[in-house]
Amino acid sequence: MSGTSELDLAEFEDRSATLTKLLLLLERDQLAQTQPFHFRQKNIDIEARDAYDAGDFPGWRRANGKLDALIREVAGIPVVRDILSVGSSPEEFLAWISEEIDTTDQLIHRKYEDLRCSPRLVPEERARLPQQRDQFLSELQMIVLAVEEIDLRHQIARELLHGIYVSHIQPLEARINLWGPDVGLH
Repeated sequence: MSGTSELDLAEFEDRSATLTKLLLLLERDQLAQTQPFHFRQKNIDIEARDAYDAGDFPGWRRANGKLDALIREVAGIPVVRDILSVGSSPEEFLAWISEEIDTTDQLIHRKYEDLRCSPRLVPEERARLPQQRDQFLSELQMIVLAVEEIDLRHQIARELLHGIYVSHIQPLEARINLWGPDVGLH
């Protein structure tokens, strides 16, 4: 896991490639549904590239946030989710869930930086941000430990990983996305 505010183009491109792979899964069953996602991905890629070229940190974080949200949206489409959970080996699912954990870590750090720089926050709210960030990171670390405990040789390893994703990672991501002034951690 790496919380970065620097402009890491290779990491962005890797996550964009992950989105492309998810869209290929969606195309198998719902070809017409993929076009709007491809269009949004292209716009995000352009936005990220422009921010990267300009050294625009806030724009870069926004583009990364949009990419992460789009990946989660596509991964949450029932047919894609089913392919990921049923059509993957435990090792493949572990690799995917590890990417999701890294994406969640980046989301925490990006959201923290966005909130820290927000003019909407009063000093008392800004003072609580590090503790809130650390609480999210601690929860994410507990998820990492739970994932590491799963024996991939076990017959239901894939289902256990899927359960962690649905029961822990997705709700954590939803709470992080809601994190802001007057919202806190929930």
